[in-house]
Amino acid sequence: MRNARDQLEAFAWSNKASLKMSKERRNFYGEAGEFGIRSGITIPIKTGFGRRAMLTLASDDADFAMGQAFNPALAASAIAQLHSKLEVLGAKPTHHTPIRMKSDELTCLRWSAEGKSMKAIAIIENTTYSNVAFFLRNAKAALGATSLPQATAMAKEFGLI
Repeated sequence: MRNARDQLEAFAWSNKASLKMSKERRNFYGEAGEFGIRSGITIPIKTGFGRRAMLTLASDDADFAMGQAFNPALAASAIAQLHSKLEVLGAKPTHHTPIRMKSDELTCLRWSAEGKSMKAIAIIENTTYSNVAFFLRNAKAALGATSLPQATAMAKEFGLI
């Protein structure tokens, strides 16, 4: 995950532990090995708006990935074709990271998505401007958004509002 975050090119990896690794990382590799994940190739994908996705092809052979040669342009092309096919099929994610938000935060986000100002939301919801600002600030933090328009867009995309 760290490698994919820090670089935007395909890379091979193996979960062979070394003494230089942290105990946490060695434990992670050990757990992955129990599920037959011992090496692989990961292709990071910049998806826009500061987000990244990854496609990982894994193997139970610890030396599989290190012996593979791959072309970054072909990797990008393969990802584009896979993405296109998934779009045509209308595929939806099977697992969502649970986003925990309070009803007041969702209500304020919904009003914001409808174009209401924070002052107007405070009047509609019979609360104070500072409460609305607090709820929207918490909603942005829960979604990992940096702005209110981004938070409302994300909440719509995730089906929260």
